[in-house]
Amino acid sequence: MQLNVFERLLIRNIVLEEVQELISGLFTGEELIDLQIKQDGKQVKWKVKRDDGTDIQQERDIAVSDVLKAKIGTFLRQLKDTGGLGPQCTELYNKFVGGEVEKS
Repeated sequence: MQLNVFERLLIRNIVLEEVQELISGLFTGEELIDLQIKQDGKQVKWKVKRDDGTDIQQERDIAVSDVLKAKIGTFLRQLKDTGGLGPQCTELYNKFVGGEVEKS
C-alpha cells in the first residue's frame, strides 16, 4: 500500500498500542534524518527536498495486515461518522475504507 508522509503521520497518531510494530516501520532512520519531521504547534512540517535540491521520496510501500487495515478503517469510519474526518484525510480514508468521501 503506497502511503505518503502525511498519511503515515496520520496513521502514527491513530493506531493503538498493539500495532507498535507498524508504527516503528512507518519511517526508516534514513527517512527521519532526510525528512526532519518537526511539530510546530498543531502543524507537522517535513522537508520535501534535500539540501542539494534532490527530491526526498514521499511515498513508500508499508506492510499492513488485513486485521490492522480493518482496525484503521473502523477508526476512520468513526471519525467520518462523528464529523471528525477532515478533508486532508480523504485519500487515507479511501485507501483503508474504499468508496468516496465527500470533500468539504
